[in-house]
Amino acid sequence: MLFDDLKHKVVLVTGSSAGIGKATAILFAKNGCKVVVTGRNQQRLNEVALKCEEVSLFKYKCVKFAGDLSEDETLKALIEKTIAEYGKLDILVNNAGDGKYSCILDDDFIEGYELLMRVNTRAPLLLSRMALPYLIESKGCIINVSSVSAIRVIPSIMAYSMSKAALDMMTKHLAAEFGPKGVRVNSVNPGYVKTLLHQRSNLPESIYDELSKNQPISRPGESEEIANAICFLASSKSAYTTGACFVIDGGSCLVA
Repeated sequence: MLFDDLKHKVVLVTGSSAGIGKATAILFAKNGCKVVVTGRNQQRLNEVALKCEEVSLFKYKCVKFAGDLSEDETLKALIEKTIAEYGKLDILVNNAGDGKYSCILDDDFIEGYELLMRVNTRAPLLLSRMALPYLIESKGCIINVSSVSAIRVIPSIMAYSMSKAALDMMTKHLAAEFGPKGVRVNSVNPGYVKTLLHQRSNLPESIYDELSKNQPISRPGESEEIANAICFLASSKSAYTTGACFVIDGGSCLVA
């Protein structure tokens, strides 16, 4: 999906070395954006950056930044590098996140909860805070990658669901506060999408097909389908949309 008005925009996509973030970065590059990609795996990051440059409408260089976004100094350095390279920021996609398949009675539940809140909620909050002065200047936007689990109960991922529900509320608050300053803030809430994040969460491979078989669209989602929605929300086609939580779940909420 292509959007003419995205040409030459500066886009920062966190967690873009795989999955939804990778698909999103590549799609922005196809739309003529100047893209900054981030991740912890340097090899995968190099591969994504190369792909972005190959498909870039204007053959823009793709800026790479490797680091752990749970560290405050890394977030600061990421914004500084983006501005140093491109001089501005138009679109921030808070996609980086982590997950854990666990029960509240598990011995390591609280440790996992604290990690998820730091990565899935605190990091996007701090990065948005650092980016907002530049987004106000550019009349830009933020898209947070949340989850359908923020609005429905899925067994054994309570900590993850809590972190994403907090991210949705952050979306609404930022939209309300910064809309008058010209900044739109929205989230996308994907359903079951097979990504490296879910593999790291110890979820059985079969669970995606099992969970999605009874929903109206009876298959897991694709990263590219979520990327299309993110680019739409970043474009002028959604100029009247802010504070929205855009559910893309194959209808799973209808049968929850």
